[in-house]
Amino acid sequence: MHPHPRLRSARPAGLALLFALAWFHAAPAEATRCTPRNEERSDPNTGQRWSQSWYCGNDASAPMFAGPNPASRVATLQSRQSWFVCWRRGDAHAGGNDVWYYTQGDSAAAGWEARRGWGYVPAVALATSVDPDPGMPECQPDMWQARKQVSDPNTGRSWSTVWYGRNDAGATLYLAPDGATATGRLDSTLSYFVCHARGARHGGGNDVWYYTQGDRSAPGQEARRAWGYVPAQNLHTRSDPYDSIPACGDNPAPPPPPPPAGPYVLPLPLDAFERAIGSLTNNHWGGNYWAIDLLVPVGTPVYSVSAGVVSNYSQGTCGNGLTVRGDDGLSYLYCHGDSYVGVQPGQRVAAGQQILRSGNTGQSGAPHLHLEIKQWSGDWGSSPAWCAQRFLRAIHRGQPQSPRNFPASGGDCTAP
Repeated sequence: MHPHPRLRSARPAGLALLFALAWFHAAPAEATRCTPRNEERSDPNTGQRWSQSWYCGNDASAPMFAGPNPASRVATLQSRQSWFVCWRRGDAHAGGNDVWYYTQGDSAAAGWEARRGWGYVPAVALATSVDPDPGMPECQPDMWQARKQVSDPNTGRSWSTVWYGRNDAGATLYLAPDGATATGRLDSTLSYFVCHARGARHGGGNDVWYYTQGDRSAPGQEARRAWGYVPAQNLHTRSDPYDSIPACGDNPAPPPPPPPAGPYVLPLPLDAFERAIGSLTNNHWGGNYWAIDLLVPVGTPVYSVSAGVVSNYSQGTCGNGLTVRGDDGLSYLYCHGDSYVGVQPGQRVAAGQQILRSGNTGQSGAPHLHLEIKQWSGDWGSSPAWCAQRFLRAIHRGQPQSPRNFPASGGDCTAP
């Protein structure tokens, strides 16, 4: 990726982690201070921006992770000098501390391409003389996704994606999002959460509660195995509910499709679409890229943007996807769905008709909808592509028009 410097850091250790990171000491870089530069950086995963980067020496081929722990490897730093934007505390690592540095890597790990290489590097992989490096800011409170299979025996529900976040030690979990009946406690200060619910207002100034499994059960609640709701005030989040963590509703009714805008409709419920583009440059939004990735929770309804005929199902790297050959002569490809909703190849669909439930299938590092618009020419890879984000921005502004009115791939696809 970028031919620039990078950093290091970590948290829960154990022999496995210490052994895994021991290779960092094979060819240590000379310890020094990181050098700040005034330059703009933006992260599509968290929606955060920075006006300064810190350039530091680092070990070549340093692994990067989704959070400040070695649970999910997402990328690699190939260069020996990289830029970093912030640090945070996490798992202890072979460097003898718990500091991790955040940056964008040079190559993404398989299945994590949607993160665009962003991740945490343990401080042991950096040539810093002091950790955290003086002057570099601490990363803002955040949650990060990881692949983990968990099941709740109380509801029968299972999740394959969880969100890790910092929480207060000793936080109490409750049977419902109301603070009435305690079911357990969180002894750790780093926990995973699977969903959020709205309930009673709490000291955090909102009504958001997060669902997880605690470290120990409350007396008389052992049968629940410590599952329960934690008020958002006990989590260190920058917004509640956090951007992409799904709601806990068992089978909530899908939101209605957005109102038609001429012959075209947004591919997501209006609130989901606005959250996806509002958390800033979420992948490919605001960047000069002809396709679009919209980060939304698993199960979000996906609508056909144009009337047309379902031409085929798509799988492989696209995951559960399908293509609609629009009445305007263009083909619309929707990827990474969690599941289909019954529409079949050859079936006619209306603009605004639900065609998928969004998900995280195929080559996807986080739940999102991937949309491409092309003029079919016999081979999808070589077919001319049109700027999806400018097309969607026009619909959102109540000015729907054919994608052909916007630049094709190679032109300026940045949404105004």
